[in-house]
Amino acid sequence: MAEKKTETTESYRKNIEKLKLEMRSAMLLARTSNTFSGILSREIFESTDPEIRSFVEFIVSKQKITIRGLIMIAAGEIAFAALLIFLSLSFIVPAFFAYANPGVFLGYLYRATQAVSVSTLADRVVVLIDFVVCVFMLLSALQLLRTASDTLRNAGMRVTEAN
Repeated sequence: MAEKKTETTESYRKNIEKLKLEMRSAMLLARTSNTFSGILSREIFESTDPEIRSFVEFIVSKQKITIRGLIMIAAGEIAFAALLIFLSLSFIVPAFFAYANPGVFLGYLYRATQAVSVSTLADRVVVLIDFVVCVFMLLSALQLLRTASDTLRNAGMRVTEAN
């Protein structure tokens, strides 16, 4: 009886080693090819095969993040994205949010840049840097919204179209 149990355990270990080898090769390919990485992700996480779904759930269930935790993470990502959007738009289009006219805000920026430098070239560079930072903040906010969407999808929330 003990001999049969040892053979079974050894067989399990061989199967696990094969699986680990396949996973290593898939990850090596995923690191070198974005196309393969996307296909692998779709084929595994969006598979309709119940055995693959149960394997993914088995692996994911070992994580300690609960659905409530994932929703809270997504809510924080959405709130931070909203803050980034508000701040970047208030710098790009100040009259749109808090100022009656752009002259007040531009005067503020002008006085701030005059304190740094008396060069007119520095004024233009500061405005250009401000614009680049604002665009970067907008792109970061969009990426955060995408990450929040993935987090909600991992929590089990899916958006479906109405028929």
